Amino acid sequence: MAILRSYVPKDGKLVKKDKLRNFIYFSPFHINDENSAYYLNLMKEEKVKFLRGYPSSIKALADFIKNSNYTPPKIKGILVASERLSSKDKQIIESAFNSKVYNHYGLADICVMMGSCEQGMGLHNYQDYGYLELQDNESENIKKIIGTNLHNYAMPLIRYNTGDLAEVSECNCNCSRNFPVINNILGRNDSSIKTVEGYSIPTVNFYTMFEYYMEIEQWQIVQKSLKEIVINIRANGNLLELKKNILNDFQKRVPKSITLSVRFNLGFVTKNEGKIPTFINDVI
Repeated sequence: MAILRSYVPKDGKLVKKDKLRNFIYFSPFHINDENSAYYLNLMKEEKVKFLRGYPSSIKALADFIKNSNYTPPKIKGILVASERLSSKDKQIIESAFNSKVYNHYGLADICVMMGSCEQGMGLHNYQDYGYLELQDNESENIKKIIGTNLHNYAMPLIRYNTGDLAEVSECNCNCSRNFPVINNILGRNDSSIKTVEGYSIPTVNFYTMFEYYMEIEQWQIVQKSLKEIVINIRANGNLLELKKNILNDFQKRVPKSITLSVRFNLGFVTKNEGKIPTFINDVI
């Protein structure tokens, strides 16, 4: 399996092999035309059967395949998660790789988990993992995702409002399972960080990065240009040490061509009636 997510390169190594599990990790932070060809060639050499990753990262590979008429590796199945998968992107990826895409939705709150079945028509909730309620919302086919976990005996979450919305299908799935069919999740849909090198860096990994900083109450990343990113943070504690650590973590994920600056407790950029987006990209 080739994995195009989460892996943060060390010492400039864009690829890491896990021989025990037969996985090959590729950096999702360095996808341009040159590295796309390198990644795909290596997948062919290693006879990769399955590809797993962020939708935006695999879509970048698919765009390279389409634009360069590259012959893709023979992939049996593509597994995506952590970002919203649009129907258009799904079609592009499936067409480029000539393989089915299977979507997955889960939460760090471990109360709801959904995945595509073999038909790939939509998402089904894993009923033995968590109890799903689809609560009415303003639109008839858009429902609130309310979850109760069934396996946390110490501190279960009961009727937890995930904050995400589900687009519910009116049709039954061809797999004949008696579960609601979720067309798509209308949750986090982050943009990518663009660079002068042509990289399209997925932003979802920064959620994982920031969760380890207990001093941080809220954060925001603003890409001002291809060469400038501003990080707005509300935090307490030793801010000098915190700034050093944050910049060090960022520099593992973005190229040196980008100038990084950290602003502590100076407010956030707001959009659309005062909302504070986690990511703002002024380049796109």
